[in-house]
Amino acid sequence: MDIDVTMVILAETAKDIADDVEVRVGLPNANPWSLPFAHRSLFRERRDDYDLFIYAEDDTLIEQRHVDAFLRLSEALPAAYIPGFMRFEEWPDGRRSMSTVHSYYRWDPSSVFVKDNRTFARFTNDHAACYMLTREHLGRIMDSGGYPMAPHEGEYDMLVSAATDPYTTCGLTKVLCLEEIDDLLIHHLPDVYLGKLGIPEEDFRLEIEAAIKLGRGDLDDAQLIEPQLPAHVVSWSKHTYPQPASPVLSVLRTQPKRILSLGTVSGVTESTLAAAGIAVTAIPVDCIQGELAASRGVDVLPPRVPTEVEIRSLPLVDTILALDVLAYFEDPVAVLRAVKPILRAGGTIVTTVPDHRRYALRNRLMPRSARVLPETWQRDGMHRTDARALRGWLESAGYRITTLDRRHASRREPLGTGGLTSKLTGNTLLAVAADA
Repeated sequence: MDIDVTMVILAETAKDIADDVEVRVGLPNANPWSLPFAHRSLFRERRDDYDLFIYAEDDTLIEQRHVDAFLRLSEALPAAYIPGFMRFEEWPDGRRSMSTVHSYYRWDPSSVFVKDNRTFARFTNDHAACYMLTREHLGRIMDSGGYPMAPHEGEYDMLVSAATDPYTTCGLTKVLCLEEIDDLLIHHLPDVYLGKLGIPEEDFRLEIEAAIKLGRGDLDDAQLIEPQLPAHVVSWSKHTYPQPASPVLSVLRTQPKRILSLGTVSGVTESTLAAAGIAVTAIPVDCIQGELAASRGVDVLPPRVPTEVEIRSLPLVDTILALDVLAYFEDPVAVLRAVKPILRAGGTIVTTVPDHRRYALRNRLMPRSARVLPETWQRDGMHRTDARALRGWLESAGYRITTLDRRHASRREPLGTGGLTSKLTGNTLLAVAADA
């Protein structure tokens, strides 16, 4: 680099790295996962000695362009914001997988803003295995009292908390500049998540383009639901990048010719259905996911429950899919009633929700600290769902249930089991209903 750099390695035991590399030995406490927190006391000691402070895990490649981009963008952002980074991994043929993008994480449409002809947005996964702070940033977060020296867990586990506290506990919001995203992408060198976590770079680029359109005012900024729940119950969030859920259609007697998919994310399921010759119309959770679905050839509507006038302008469908979405609506019954007029005579609605009763039974056997269900559902943005709740919603909306089973909604049942495996181990309730 063309700047003076002091490198300090945190280690459990002494290591001979190089003459110009300092090695600081010792764990902050007995937990081996506490090692990353040793950088906090180092930063505090040398708070006034450096212009820039960088924390990074040892398999995360920090380059000059990352430093330059951070300093450049820091000057452009308001004080409450800080530039961040995202990790990628690389296949042997050079293709990239965006390992930061997985599970329920997503670009937050409400976070998009434009400043100095640059578009900034927040990706809800704050972890990038590194962060940078100017001297001013470091002073601000240490003075805030939210930059704990002691190892701890919070929204993330201990290792990840060490890399995310500036954003999660210190009042700074991590954002990325979308036009300059290439200088904010950092290689996770082991490439261990390939095929396990992450989305292809081409999908990632489509999301970036969609967020830039949103910043320009070219997309509808409505949201069908808020799919990501607060940190203490985040694991119950709706997954943004699920596997294709087309096996749920195996419960139908005949293959539908036209489908309305309510709560589309990424469009993977819908494009799989379209490839089978089914005409699919989708209502996405937000405009960014809608753009991704549209790129896969899916007909996409605005991300909101259609009005009566809008419903009348749409062709009738054989099937409505509402996969893992009803529980996030404030009034699921009202939504079920609103989309009902688009269902042709003899048509069906297929819904899936988590089987929370199964987890509730588990909780009875576990200590309070190990329980997996939130105590207050409505406050946290999700309804408690079990067979009784799902049946009540559908029947109150005027549907007649023909099937209500527990299963793994996105998996095929092993041949010869007669559905027994899913009935015993499934964590999802699937219901099929017709107009009563």
